[in-house]
Amino acid sequence: MILRLPILILMWSVTLVLAAQDTTYYQDSGEMKSIGLSIDDQRVGDWNFYYASGALSAQLVYREGSLDGKQQYYYPNGTLQAIEIWGQDALQDSAFYYHEAGALEKKGWYLNNLYSGIWEFYHPNGNLKRRGNYEQGTPVGHWQFFYEQGALWQEGTLVSGLESGPWQYYDELGQLQYVGAFDQGKQIGLWYKYNRQGKKKKWKQFD
Repeated sequence: MILRLPILILMWSVTLVLAAQDTTYYQDSGEMKSIGLSIDDQRVGDWNFYYASGALSAQLVYREGSLDGKQQYYYPNGTLQAIEIWGQDALQDSAFYYHEAGALEKKGWYLNNLYSGIWEFYHPNGNLKRRGNYEQGTPVGHWQFFYEQGALWQEGTLVSGLESGPWQYYDELGQLQYVGAFDQGKQIGLWYKYNRQGKKKKWKQFD
């Protein structure tokens, strides 16, 4: 017992040194910049970050120095800016981003820091702006784009992020305006234009 007591006291003291609250401050104002727990100089658990004004800018979760779990970010006015899921210091799973006024800006999924699957983007008024699919961060497949008031503006296929094949364009009342084809993002062939009565006529020839 006489030998074990100093060893236990020493181990307890070392633990206190290695696991400690870590706080940083802005040099100019002295306001708190961040606060959380560090173990062996690595951030762990919940951390709060602040703007120079003192407003909360982020609530982050760390594991062995890397972001891990649900992360939340805020605008200077206090409204929610983003919710992300991180795993092993990389963006994974679902994510939501918001306009400063509070409306949803975009939502979708990440896989290893890259957009993956269906993503939807929104105008500040809440109406859908565009919708489409991503593979390894690149837009592919069928995409749709919308006017701010909600009507469909254009739709077609993207290959490696570039327009490919037939595309259709509509006016703000939802009436078909133009139809034509793309090849690697360039207009090709004969394009057609529709009048108010829905009649199609030749519009322009692209090489």
